[in-house]
Amino acid sequence: MYRFDGDPDGDGQGHEIHTLDISTITELQEAYVKKVVDAVNDLDNVLYEVANEDHGGATEWQYHIIDFIMDLIDMVPRNDLASSGYCLANPCKEYLIYLPNGGEVVVDLSTVSGTFAVEWFNPETGEAISSEAIDGGKSEKLVTPFDGDAVLYILKPT
Repeated sequence: MYRFDGDPDGDGQGHEIHTLDISTITELQEAYVKKVVDAVNDLDNVLYEVANEDHGGATEWQYHIIDFIMDLIDMVPRNDLASSGYCLANPCKEYLIYLPNGGEVVVDLSTVSGTFAVEWFNPETGEAISSEAIDGGKSEKLVTPFDGDAVLYILKPT
């Protein structure tokens, strides 16, 4: 049995458990999230949420934990495929691109064919916005539909 002080500042809130400040708690949380993902990731009818309506100081912790949810095992860094310089790709299938400060990005899909679904994610608000599909076989310039940091997900539907 583990015993940790989840409220080391003694304010009665316990917000520290949703930060990266207590490494032993973060390690347990990572292990728990991995276990949940392993158990339900192949079930299309199951939704899971790591945190709901957490405190404002939990943003960094939430982004850290999200890294454990995404199935990135088949993706490799391919920064040459995006003008932002930040791209993970499972070529011919999916691309995850980060735009620090948003704006526009040119994505090189010149070596792949087919139509790809496009979705933008706003890490500040948590909002996901679908965009028009794009075709492979060329480079494509895409513009974020909101201000600030952005994550672009491009997926070839099966």
